[in-house]
Amino acid sequence: MPWEDARRTAGRMVGRAHCKANGAVLGSQEVELKNEAAKPKDAERFAVFESGGKQHRVAHDETVRLERLPGQPGDTVLFQRVLLVSTGDEVLIGTPYVKGGLVTGELVAQGRHPKIRVIKFKRRKNYLRRKGHRQRFSDVRITGISHASEIAQAAAKSGDAETPAVDDPPAAEPQAEAA
Repeated sequence: MPWEDARRTAGRMVGRAHCKANGAVLGSQEVELKNEAAKPKDAERFAVFESGGKQHRVAHDETVRLERLPGQPGDTVLFQRVLLVSTGDEVLIGTPYVKGGLVTGELVAQGRHPKIRVIKFKRRKNYLRRKGHRQRFSDVRITGISHASEIAQAAAKSGDAETPAVDDPPAAEPQAEAA
């Protein structure tokens, strides 16, 4: 058959079907491709926040492992150092933080990572030091992502004249110059 040669050419053509962005053309008929993996990720709501000196990208109902946070499992945790919020329609990028951005979560578990062995050794010097370390962590399930404009819209719909106050992240303290 004439299209069998095309199958051998590194997947560029399969039979007479030529790939397009939206589908494939088979002869003169168009065929829709239903590939769930090809859906854009920007359709979902997500946020990037800072905790423990690291940045974390999270979505709703996602569980993330963070540096140890104070509290017991079941406690609510608020993250106010939000760097980016995407609602699918709009993306808010903070400078450095999104004003009024808030990520809420529930503390699921506290634990410790497996032990890391640290060995210091110097040959011919009779020097050998062995030490172990287990880093503590907290598992947090994300329960909500919001920003100031959503809070204002929710207050307007409910008929409240005042918008609820949302604390801004703590400002960086000025460093004292060494004298």
